[in-house]
Amino acid sequence: MRRAVGHAPSATRRAESSALARERNELLLPAIRAVHPRKPKGQDPAIHVAPQLAPHEARQPGPLPASARARNVASDRYEKFAKDYWRKNIATWKDAPKPAIVAAEVDLVLEPARGFLHSKGEYTLFNDTQKPLERFPVSKGPHYKNVHWTLAGAEYTPEDRAGLEIFTPKPPLAPGASLQLGFELEGTFPEGATKNGGGTSDFVLPSGVVLTSFGPDFVPMIGYSESVGVDDDNKSDPKVWSKDWYEGITRASFGNNLPQTTKITIHAPAEYTLNSVGTLTSDTVADGIRTSVWQSDHPVNFFNVVAGKWNVKRGKGTAIYYHPGHEYNVDEMLECLDGARQHYSEWFYPYPWNELKLSEFPGIASYAQGFPTNITFSESIGFLTESDPKAHAAFMVTAHESAHQWWSNILEPGEGPGGDILSEGMAHFSTILLTGEMRGERERIELCKRFEERYGDGRQVDSEKPMIELDGSRPGDRVVLYEKGGWSAWMMLQLVGRANMLRGCQEFIRKYEKGPDHPVLQDFTPAIREFAPDKVAYDAFVEQWYHQVVIPEYKLENVTREQGSAGVTWFEHMKDKLLPGDSGWEVKLTLHNAGSATMPVEVCASRGERFPDEKPAAKKQPEEPSDSNVVAAAEQSAKKKDAPEPYRDSRTSVTLAAGESKEVVIHCAFEPQLVTVDPDALVLQLRRKFALFKF
Repeated sequence: MRRAVGHAPSATRRAESSALARERNELLLPAIRAVHPRKPKGQDPAIHVAPQLAPHEARQPGPLPASARARNVASDRYEKFAKDYWRKNIATWKDAPKPAIVAAEVDLVLEPARGFLHSKGEYTLFNDTQKPLERFPVSKGPHYKNVHWTLAGAEYTPEDRAGLEIFTPKPPLAPGASLQLGFELEGTFPEGATKNGGGTSDFVLPSGVVLTSFGPDFVPMIGYSESVGVDDDNKSDPKVWSKDWYEGITRASFGNNLPQTTKITIHAPAEYTLNSVGTLTSDTVADGIRTSVWQSDHPVNFFNVVAGKWNVKRGKGTAIYYHPGHEYNVDEMLECLDGARQHYSEWFYPYPWNELKLSEFPGIASYAQGFPTNITFSESIGFLTESDPKAHAAFMVTAHESAHQWWSNILEPGEGPGGDILSEGMAHFSTILLTGEMRGERERIELCKRFEERYGDGRQVDSEKPMIELDGSRPGDRVVLYEKGGWSAWMMLQLVGRANMLRGCQEFIRKYEKGPDHPVLQDFTPAIREFAPDKVAYDAFVEQWYHQVVIPEYKLENVTREQGSAGVTWFEHMKDKLLPGDSGWEVKLTLHNAGSATMPVEVCASRGERFPDEKPAAKKQPEEPSDSNVVAAAEQSAKKKDAPEPYRDSRTSVTLAAGESKEVVIHCAFEPQLVTVDPDALVLQLRRKFALFKF
């Protein structure tokens, strides 16, 4: 895990910084004190380690390399604390049982001008395990100062284990019982500066605020974080899982094990808009301070806070909050957001929250996250991305993050191999469906090809594991998780049928949406099997694509074409397809599968441009009487020349085993120009460019 290391400022710069901070916050601080009065001063608290949650990106919504999510570390001293956190707690608290949060109430004060936050709140914890909890761990951040705790309403001092706080309720928390954990803290976040600039994923800064419950940014994190203090020197081999590990109750992969209700109250300077999960129930301004209250209108698994000086554009139960001047892709993104809410609700599960919003944050980090009701986007992803006519990048990222409302939030996958496929793979699958529905077949095909290229270029052949064994620990796992995961579901839909696939997804989400058992891929494939018309073919498909590492690779060899008048046998039923001047053509070729998977695939001979580019109309030139006839003739000639030829094709289906070759004949009612394997991008394959031949 990459860590960004800062440097301590000189005494002079510290003094200057303090003076500027006091001046900037002269009006804000009295209001903060009124909201969150300080506790009496006592002994200065020790600086503790931050559990820096930086798991594989699949454990957090949104397509982002784990290194880019690494938390900011203010100094080398924090590196030592991270090691102490790991050394002192790994043996005792890794995989230790912990309670689930079923209600969270937080009152948060933000001072973006100096990166300051003050947080006060209470969790309702619930023992969803089968045994009494005699003690449980809570992780806090290294930036926490003046920390105070309560347990069951009483002041409490937990055991401090290098940043991991151990609570021992009396009596032990019984199965099915609950208690309240209260907290109050403040701090600067992030402290210092990153080593090379940027690279911190969460922050309180004048340009914007991003805070999440994935780690101890502004609220404590229940449990121990395995990623803290781990580097190349002490990195362990991946866990070995038994074949039936997923049977019984599987805990959640990320976030909270049970859905929770939330009430998040945020205070900040009035010029900021303050967003969190749920519904905005109150938004007031007094003495230059804005106070916004967000409450969950349907339980959530995790929550975030994001703030900025935004404009807003609203759609149909949707909204995009964006920086003024960043309107470039807003219409495209809002169209996608509207379509995602409508179509994903129809396909998978009715959207349970009142509004779906998307909020922009500064490009200090480049990622997007699909929190429930409150998607966050870096300005460098989506907002400032140039789309092209064949593939609209802003639409694609918005579709993927919107899909996490269903595949991560409504349905939270289980922890273990194959779990994250149900988050990132199914978000890619959803993106393919939505692109086809809203942007048309051309863009859907281009998107599938782009995903396919990423998989082919990024996979690690020697270390790639079957998707049911995928745990995100190996190089190349990301493209299997996202691209191959999405493509495999897309191919599954072709096999079982669109209506059957969507019915299966709906039943699957309904079964697992509330927990406490969280599904993995091994639960998903049997669920869809119930809706497969041909269960033998379905079982063969699942075995091949999910339990093995195989993929086809098609090559066209010895491709020829011959006109009917030269002796080609022509079928009577093709005569009505001939246009004037046509006499029928025959294409002969050898199709070779150099890959390892067996799939039915179409081979297509075609003529004309299937998806002709839309060209802008030519500017009208000023007419000159003396040349009017010449100009008119030239324009007519250009129109005739530029008019696209009607697209025609003829297809046949072929099934090849690994290493097999077959002779293929395609009869055409036209002179073919192109031969393509899998023209509709329905079969994931390697090196698609070799499956194309131009005469």
